[in-house]
Amino acid sequence: MAQFSRYVRPGYRLVPVDDLDTAGALSADGRTLVLVHVNGGLNPRRLAISLRGWSSRAIVTDATRHAQPISGTTAPPRSVLTLVLRRG
Repeated sequence: MAQFSRYVRPGYRLVPVDDLDTAGALSADGRTLVLVHVNGGLNPRRLAISLRGWSSRAIVTDATRHAQPISGTTAPPRSVLTLVLRRG
């Protein structure tokens, strides 16, 4: 899927997250964290994460949107939500 290859770049390392539907990857310099969440369900799913000290942007892909920016941390039904977090 493009959400993984577009935002998780070479040199990033996978980091543990406490959600089986989410993959996390941290840049080599530790300044960028990418979370890719797959919501295969029929209901929206809000991701509960602390954004203190991070700026964020969210990108969603679903049946009607292809890698479009959205606001918030709620994954629409049957979608892939990518959060790109940067320190500073």
